[in-house]
Amino acid sequence: MTIDVREIHGEYLRDPEFAALYLNRAIEEGDMASILIAIRCVAEAQEDGFDGLAERLHIKPEAVYNALSNQSILQQIGSS
Repeated sequence: MTIDVREIHGEYLRDPEFAALYLNRAIEEGDMASILIAIRCVAEAQEDGFDGLAERLHIKPEAVYNALSNQSILQQIGSS
């Protein structure tokens, strides 16, 4: 039996209360890379993913993908 940790993690992050706690904890850390990773995890867990986030923010999906990409996060780590 294989356990899919990402799926279990996603199930929790689809719960709005848990997602809010998760994001607030990342914000409390004060590290931009942690915040971006948390936003990415929550967005990926939602049924509509990055595209849904972009629609709710009224921005192009490419902007979300670019902001939450590994490269963007690595740049934040490098500037810390």
